[in-house]
Amino acid sequence: MNTPSADRFGSFFLRVKTERNVLAIVNSRFSNVAELHGLTSEAIHQWQKRFSEFEMPIDDINHICFLLHRISARCKSEADQSRIVFDDEPQQRLPIAGLLVQLSEACL
Repeated sequence: MNTPSADRFGSFFLRVKTERNVLAIVNSRFSNVAELHGLTSEAIHQWQKRFSEFEMPIDDINHICFLLHRISARCKSEADQSRIVFDDEPQQRLPIAGLLVQLSEACL
């Protein structure tokens, strides 16, 4: 039986696992230019800003940042138990695993 505290505990570990996966994907490709340090909006913005100093395709970086923001928002949503009440169509949202696949492909 899942209790509210067990659900929060599980969502916390999902967020940590997802963040570690994201950091591994992004930093394995871009650590020579700029390391991503987290999934907060500020961390993503700082990472994106560092690319202005290098000759990197800005559209590619913008797409990666878009995916990073989506993953971050999904992690927050998964941790917010009130979403269950207000989420009309949760089955239409792409699972975090699908977003990680898109991020991996974008970082190739």
